[in-house]
Amino acid sequence: MKHKKGLFPLLGMTTRDEQIYTVLLALGPATATELAHRAKLHRQELYRALPSLLGSGVVVQVKRSKRRAYTACDPKQLLHLYEEARASVEEQLQEFSELSHGIATRPLVTYAEGLAGIRRAYADVMHSLPRGGIYFRYSSKDARRRAEKDSPRDFVQVRDKKQLERLVITNEEEKKRKRNLLGRDIRVVPKDFDLFEDNVTQVIYGNKVAIMDFNSETTITIENATIARFQEKIFRLLFRYLK
Repeated sequence: MKHKKGLFPLLGMTTRDEQIYTVLLALGPATATELAHRAKLHRQELYRALPSLLGSGVVVQVKRSKRRAYTACDPKQLLHLYEEARASVEEQLQEFSELSHGIATRPLVTYAEGLAGIRRAYADVMHSLPRGGIYFRYSSKDARRRAEKDSPRDFVQVRDKKQLERLVITNEEEKKRKRNLLGRDIRVVPKDFDLFEDNVTQVIYGNKVAIMDFNSETTITIENATIARFQEKIFRLLFRYLK
């Protein structure tokens, strides 16, 4: 039966170690000279490999006619090495998992300039949310300075086709401009508190928060589920008590 190579690297050892071991299995107890000859290795190569083989128990040192010789362990003992290697791999996988979890939970912040960046943010809202999804929007626009041209041309069409629900907190002037539409509910920041005309919009959707400053035409998007949930809670609290 032909030997299939590749087991020893799985045990954290080298193909040369495997070569020496398989030769010893076939040869039986052998001196370093005999082993090097049969394994087709220089003696220096063999002597560099022997310490790890002896240390792992794969090869055992014996006496043969008062001379130092080497023999291979029972192949079944390799299962013990395999279990040790597997335990080590599982431990490393756990460490990698913890590292990747740290990266996954770390906020991803992107920054864009210009109207194109604002339109991309709106496009992300309509395309990333599932059908029947909901988003939350603070709209502190100065109605005199900016029209609906900020969003993509097909924004309303796609939004309505997907039946996206939106809750909006805005100023009184903006509310007057908005028609009552199915799927949209609006609350107003009272004038005696603030005119709310900073010309900034914040949209909370899915696991993202997008902040669009129409004065400087810049957009900052934070992608992080924890931050998005936190912002949604604050929004819902305000929405509950505003009229």
